[in-house]
Amino acid sequence: MKKTYKRMQNRLYREIKRRIIAENALRKPLKVDVCQRKIETVAASHVVRYEEMFDYQGDIRKWIKNELALKITNELLNRGYIEFRTYEEPVGYTYGLSRVDCRLNVVRPWRI
Repeated sequence: MKKTYKRMQNRLYREIKRRIIAENALRKPLKVDVCQRKIETVAASHVVRYEEMFDYQGDIRKWIKNELALKITNELLNRGYIEFRTYEEPVGYTYGLSRVDCRLNVVRPWRI
């Protein structure tokens, strides 16, 4: 009988402690981190006449996708989102290597 009473008493104390901790957590204001991010959308469209669709000898959808990708790439270049860096690396006595790096600066939208 003594062991059961002690167990119940310990269980009660643990529950009281949990509730005190929970109440204290509710009293404190929650810390919210705010992040300001500017998200721009670059879009492109392409209009195709029916005559062009029938005259083209290949997959018209693939050609349109390539044209749209070129338009978006040119727009990103004009806005300064893509930066290029060139490195000259001398190798050997007569020939050297030239490396060009391309970096695209983007901000991905967060999924909520």
